[in-house]
Amino acid sequence: MAFITLFFGIERLLGLNTLHINNPSLQSLNLILLVVLLVISIAPLYFPSILYGFPKNQLLVSSRILNNTTSTEQMYGLNNQELNNSLIVIEQQEAFLRQDFNLKACAELLHVPPYHAAYFFYQTKGISFNTYRNKIRIEKAKQLIDSGFLESNDLYKLVYLCGFNNKSDFENNFQRFTAISFKDYKSK
Repeated sequence: MAFITLFFGIERLLGLNTLHINNPSLQSLNLILLVVLLVISIAPLYFPSILYGFPKNQLLVSSRILNNTTSTEQMYGLNNQELNNSLIVIEQQEAFLRQDFNLKACAELLHVPPYHAAYFFYQTKGISFNTYRNKIRIEKAKQLIDSGFLESNDLYKLVYLCGFNNKSDFENNFQRFTAISFKDYKSK
């Protein structure tokens, strides 16, 4: 299409008449053909949404997700219900408590690329993967502390079992998610 448009444009610019169109009605047809070819070949370059369809209104999509997080509607190829079910299984297996458990490992268990997993956490949970993982780890730490784990074990074992790399990271996250320091929580 672009070549034909280019051909007609150059012919018109140079005043050539290679197709030998002398009739005035055929010349107007030639002009109409030129405009149609121009629109067909050039417009998609400047308006690619013509080729791919118009995007959904993002405000409507976001509000639908916020109102119904268990929706089976696929969002950019992600089946949120299936991913939520898989996430529950991963939580039950306590994979989030492994120290080497990161977004890539989670994405492999969810059978999606890491960027899809990151998008899934932001859209359905409203938080990042790291925040979600650390929240689960702190909940596990609270369960262990409440069950008397620290009476027979030390803090470093608790830190390790909850998946944190060091004591300061654990204490910072503990205060972030519980709004109380670890020492104050332990003493109550």
